Amino acid sequence: MPLSARRVHKQFKHAMYFDGVDDCVEVPYSPSYKVLGSGTWMVWVYLPSLKTGGGPGVFRDALYPYRRAEITLDYTYRRFIAGFEGVWIITPPDSLNNYVGRWFVATYRRITESGVHSLIMNNFEASWSATFPAGTLAPDSTYGLTIAYNYPLMYMSTMMIYSRALSDSEILWNYQYPDNPVKNGLVLWFKADPQCVKDIDNDGVPEWLDLSGFGNHGKVYGAQLVQLTKSRARVLQPSRVLPYAR
Repeated sequence: MPLSARRVHKQFKHAMYFDGVDDCVEVPYSPSYKVLGSGTWMVWVYLPSLKTGGGPGVFRDALYPYRRAEITLDYTYRRFIAGFEGVWIITPPDSLNNYVGRWFVATYRRITESGVHSLIMNNFEASWSATFPAGTLAPDSTYGLTIAYNYPLMYMSTMMIYSRALSDSEILWNYQYPDNPVKNGLVLWFKADPQCVKDIDNDGVPEWLDLSGFGNHGKVYGAQLVQLTKSRARVLQPSRVLPYAR
């Protein structure tokens, strides 16, 4: 039997906390995680509450008008928006309400060859799909990836990017075993852990270390690595220096 989301996330001891004001992680552009065709983006997120309006992104890979992939929290209509530039999956109004105050895994999967992309929640607890002309690629650019674009309030324990569309069984495997994910096609892997958030450049700005082997480390601006306890004890105090204007 698949593990429930509650059980799955008991194994996480830490998460990255984004305060909803000015916290984010910036990953410099690299061709290694640039996915223009079929791909999969998975994030483990906890939303303590929702803002009153706007559309902050859980992540945004490249900037308008070159977004390669994105999952956005549409606070105005309490729904998710996922997809790539000009081609979007828009979930029903109030569907976001079902994922407040709980951990969930959001998977954006794109199958370019068949022109289908989907937003999958947990182990297919809910999913929404949309179509686009088969063979359509996301726009190319040299913009990087931003986690917590436009500053949503959230905790994130893990994020992964794959350069291919994972199968249903592979998505289930990652859902159950996020610390031992499928490695084939894995081009970016962030895990919230004290060993994975370090100031490796000695510039006063910690980096979230990429475990995929491709070196796609992200600069941590304001976000804090916290223990997942009732007191949410802080174990790292990153720099409050903000990134370049986006």
